[in-house]
Amino acid sequence: MRLFRSSGRKSIRSGRFDPSHQRWDYADSATESAHVHAITIATFNVWFGERHFEERCLALLALLEKRRPDVIALQEVTIPFLAGMRSSAWLRREYLMSDFMGSTLSNASYGVVLLSRLPVHSMDLHDLPSRMGRRLLVAHLLVNDTKLAVGTVHLESLDSVEYRGRQLAQIFKTLKGERDAILVGDFNFCSSWPEEQANLDPQYVDVWPALHEGEAGYTEDTDVNLMLASISDKKAVRFDRVLVRSGKPGWVPASIELLGTEPIAGNTPEVFPSDHFGLLAHLHWQD
Repeated sequence: MRLFRSSGRKSIRSGRFDPSHQRWDYADSATESAHVHAITIATFNVWFGERHFEERCLALLALLEKRRPDVIALQEVTIPFLAGMRSSAWLRREYLMSDFMGSTLSNASYGVVLLSRLPVHSMDLHDLPSRMGRRLLVAHLLVNDTKLAVGTVHLESLDSVEYRGRQLAQIFKTLKGERDAILVGDFNFCSSWPEEQANLDPQYVDVWPALHEGEAGYTEDTDVNLMLASISDKKAVRFDRVLVRSGKPGWVPASIELLGTEPIAGNTPEVFPSDHFGLLAHLHWQD
């Protein structure tokens, strides 16, 4: 991964698998826009834990392969998980990857990764105020003759209210100049916590409550996820989000659903793809 530093921002080159040489290599920046009426975006904290790692990795990638989102945002990606992605035939055929070398995962031994089937003009990695090496990864996609900024983040965990507030302030400042912006990932605070909810930019639509009013949409739930129940106290929170801000014409949320809410196999009811549930959002282009 080639990094170019500029005041806490690093421009990175995405990679694509080269079938002629049977290897991943750096991809050129896209110059032509895709023209589509709808896009799908998935976000998933894949959990860096080693418990049933290989089985979970294969199950989670198979789950995404079945859906084939246009953009995939992953958090807590480790080098072993990255290796699983690099060897996946469907990812090799169709997607550009933000970091096929794993260079951006070194600070905390895990990090965030973006994959896209849409044309990628550029990708930037932004440092955030953090004790844990947290960063914002933004891909600028060329869609319908406009740039669409898709960012993914894994905000500070544990008792880090102040850090998360500072991180969100910087993230929204970074994305302020974008005509269309989508922010996804693990925010590490629940939508039912008013103090931290107030840190969200009101210009963004939180897609889950916008389309599922009255439904909790928990992305960590010990009552459902028996694997999470075995490693955590009783817990039911909506940490993971899809936030959208778009101009006119622009992107309008059409649907959103949870991913990975069932065990990976009938004979292992205690093993789920991750300790989180993922999200899959569909957005329509509205003239």
